[in-house]
Amino acid sequence: MFERVSNIAAHLMTLGCAQHIQVFGSAARNDGAVPADLDVFIDLRTAPHARELGRLLALCRIYYGELDAFVITADGQLLVRDEHARTWAPASNARELLAAMQKDAQPLATIAAALQGLAQESANETPAGDGDPPPRHFR
Repeated sequence: MFERVSNIAAHLMTLGCAQHIQVFGSAARNDGAVPADLDVFIDLRTAPHARELGRLLALCRIYYGELDAFVITADGQLLVRDEHARTWAPASNARELLAAMQKDAQPLATIAAALQGLAQESANETPAGDGDPPPRHFR
């Protein structure tokens, strides 16, 4: 499981705007559960020259259901991918999402490094048998 989410984070790190991407939600909260997806955003108010929003949208198509990306525009509007991940559209629950984003935000680089390390640990573990400790989980 770590491998898939780790691969998504690694793919995001190839974007020129990666240093401006923040992760929120379960992957950022570090609540012990294995994250099933990545929730990310770019705030154009603090990164006005962030590029490659089209590539970010393309990654949303590739990882549909596993990568949810948001953009906060220079005027504070929250955009999300449309239902087909073809364009950006206004988010319907923007106020709640903005609150969650601000509460949980972690830099993509931090989350990507943690996920990569956990994916490597997971790949090196043998399946748990009777009496064996359970595999480590996202921490």
